Formats: sequence, C-alpha cells, structure tokens
Amino acid sequence: MKLSQRDLKTVAAFCGEEYAKRYRALRERQKNDKVRIVNTGMVSSGKSSLYNALIDSSEEYFPTGAARTTTRADYFDCGPVSYVDTPGIDVRSEDDALAFDTLMEADRILMIHNIRTGPLNRSEALWLERIARGLAHSGRERFASPNPGSTAAPACGTDHTVNRDFLALLTDSLVNGDNRGEHFLTSLNAMFENKDERKSEERPGGSRMIFVLSWIDTREKEEDYGALVENVKKQVFEIVGGEIPFFEVSVKKYRQGIEKGREILVKNSGVQALKEYLESSAAAYLETKQDEDQRELAALTKEIRSILCEQRDERKREKREILKKARKRHQSRRSAWNVVYDYFSAQRKRLTDLEKERERIETAGGLYIWRS
Repeated sequence: MKLSQRDLKTVAAFCGEEYAKRYRALRERQKNDKVRIVNTGMVSSGKSSLYNALIDSSEEYFPTGAARTTTRADYFDCGPVSYVDTPGIDVRSEDDALAFDTLMEADRILMIHNIRTGPLNRSEALWLERIARGLAHSGRERFASPNPGSTAAPACGTDHTVNRDFLALLTDSLVNGDNRGEHFLTSLNAMFENKDERKSEERPGGSRMIFVLSWIDTREKEEDYGALVENVKKQVFEIVGGEIPFFEVSVKKYRQGIEKGREILVKNSGVQALKEYLESSAAAYLETKQDEDQRELAALTKEIRSILCEQRDERKREKREILKKARKRHQSRRSAWNVVYDYFSAQRKRLTDLEKERERIETAGGLYIWRS
C-alpha cells in the first residue's frame, strides 16, 4: 500500500530525507517499464561521448566537451533501455548531489574512468565507494565478497510492504509514549523474522554496477598498459568489495570503424560488446524487474521500521530516565522539606511548652496574691 505524503514527512523527520527520497524514487521506478542505465564519472571521462556511441547518435545528442557540459540528468530512450547522462563529479556539490540521487534510482550504473589519467584518483575512489555503499545500504546489490569495512545494512529478502497507517501510529507512539503502534511492530517483526535471509546469488541480468575504462586508444600501445588495467581492476575490487563487469572501450575507434566501414575497428573498440551486454542484461532484468523493485521496497521498509523502533525505544529510555531523575529530585526536596518541617515542629512544640509554663506561673502567682 502506498505511503501518503504525511507518512513520507514522518519518514523524513525521524529517519532522514534520504529515506523519503529513496521511497519516492522506488515508486517512480516501479511505474517505468524501461531499464534506466545511468552513467557517472569525472568531467571529461568520456561519459557523454560513450552514450552518443551507444545510441548511434552522430549529432551529439548528449553534449560533449573538455569543460562542464552536462548540468542535469539528460536521458534518451532506446528500445527497452533509457540511457541517463549525469553531470561530472567533483566540480560542484549540487552536481554531485543530483548525480548521486539519480544513480540511486538507476537499474544499472556505468562508472566511467578515463584511462589517460592513470589509476583511480582519490575523488573517484571515494565516489565509487559511496555508490557501492548506497547500493548495499538499499539492498540493491550484493557482491561476492562483501567489503569488511562496509556498515551497510543487509537486505531483508521479503515480499511484504508496510501498512500505510504504521508510520503515523508509530509516530504518535514516539511522541506521546503510548502503545498504539505496538501491534504493528509485532506483526512486522514476525513478518521479517520468519523469512530466511537470502544468500548472495547471481542476479538476473547481472550486476547493477558496471565499470568502464574509456579512451583506451590513448594508452593501449604503451608497454605498461596491461599492468595499469590490472591495477585499476584491483582498485575497483577492493573498493566495491567484489567483482563487477569490466569493459575497455574506445569511442574514437568505434567512430572510425563506423565511418570507414571497418568491422575490426568496431569490434576492437569494445563499444559494441558493451552495448550488447547492456541490452541483453536489460532484457533479462526486465523479466524480474517487478520482483526486484518489490524486494527493494521490502528492504527499505525493514530499514525504516528498524530506525523507528530504535528511536521509539530510545525515547522510552529517555522517558524512564526523566521520570527517575524527577523522582530523585522529588525525594531530595521532600527530605529537605521534612528537615524544615521537623525543625519548625520542634520549635512549635517548644513554644507550646513555654506557653503552658507561662500560664502555670501566672496561675501560681495569682493564687499567692489572693491568699495574701
């Protein structure tokens, strides 16, 4: 059942805006019957040039250049595939934010690296790690050898979704300290705990993340080219925590092969092999896209539930601590007032005794005068 805008505001308030964005993106992706392939990489990595080659655009549908030419997420639909071109990273923070949000909505991600610059630089390595963690965090990717340093939550592997009233009721429970959301938590706990964890397995259509080396024609004739490629592969493996599809391409060779009608250049460019892989994996993925999206929705729901439960329990602990401190203060103040009360009670008793003594003396004095 679809969450309302009120529910999503609750998610944003208690879990963070990222979770609300992920939910909206997932719902939008469920409406789309195409496989969204989103690219990413540094400025001048060859992202747009590669996309123009993949869609056989001779008029540069995606703008190219040495400077920052892509400022928004442009797309082109080609059969069952929607190619999405994103801004280059590490130039402007707003570009990075747009790129990352678009990547998290993708069905496939092409990380493109310009081999002319050598191995991955620090910005690329951090960006790739962020993507891998984002995918693992959302339960959308499981690599063969999980990164030991990753703190991403595992996917829940269930086909259930959250009741739309759950978040609202649980929010009231968090704010007011009542138990109206408890029966939802009990149901959800049973729902998730009774399901066996899904083991890492080959996904239909292959991995979500694909790594591409561009501009190979500038270095492939160098003696250390093979070692350089192996170095990059090692970097990717260590950052991602597993093996992902790896392609080496030259758009220049591909263009020359098309223009001159030389099939060998087209083949050696690697572009055609990448295109065939993307199309075949997209076709395989479309067959299970609905189940994949539903699984991700379940993983997201489980994560939201976990965060809300944790915050609810934390608020209960805070409430108990506040009550404990209040009782302690009350007992301390009561003890202090008891001391004051006992002091004044003693003084009052003394005054009463003195008053009685005065009356006794006055009575005795009056009787003496009368007898005299």
